[in-house]
Amino acid sequence: MDLQLQESSILGLLQKKREQLAVGKVRSESLSEEMTLIGFIPYSLYYRYHLLSLKADFNDELVVSPYYVRFSKQDHVLPVYRNAAIASGKKYLINDKFQLNAVPEDVLDKLTNDYRINKNYSSYFKPPISGKKLLELRKKIGKSFDRLFEGFVEEVTSLFGVVEGAELDIQYIAQNDDIELSGSVTGITTITNDFLCLCCYMNKVTGLPSYVVLSSNDTIRVMSDDEIS
Repeated sequence: MDLQLQESSILGLLQKKREQLAVGKVRSESLSEEMTLIGFIPYSLYYRYHLLSLKADFNDELVVSPYYVRFSKQDHVLPVYRNAAIASGKKYLINDKFQLNAVPEDVLDKLTNDYRINKNYSSYFKPPISGKKLLELRKKIGKSFDRLFEGFVEEVTSLFGVVEGAELDIQYIAQNDDIELSGSVTGITTITNDFLCLCCYMNKVTGLPSYVVLSSNDTIRVMSDDEIS
């Protein structure tokens, strides 16, 4: 892919402008059809492994709703979001509308298997990590949550922080590669480190809408030269 196409991709534009909306016309190097961008789907390591275990076929027919998308031969559904933004440098108050998918595999392994984490607590950190479950753990163990990660490497200790002046509030501290997906019908904000683009086009054979899932660097906005600059 040449430099101009890279810069016009959803991922390239996100990195440049720090925010992208699931609207407008797009195209792809892998498809000749002009399409409409209608949503973003988290594609963290958890989702990759899960789809791999299900043997999901990205060329399979998609079943799409305002809430979710799924491959027609699978029961597992994937959430759909309307907004993507660079999360690096932000702090997120953890609540029941927060979900975390971006934790690297080696860090997840420490959170779920390390002997220093009580086995009764490790299930709270299995992906996707639910803000609701983290709050449950915080209330369950109180101020012990502050010391839960003592002795771990910085990659673990830098993830969560206690909100100063608030007895039970905790926050997630976004890492360098984190991407915030929001604008879902459910109101949930998820933090991921990769995402897919859900696109729609009119099928010339059937005359009906068809849907396709593409990588964020192969989803190219149809833009004028002024918009690119």
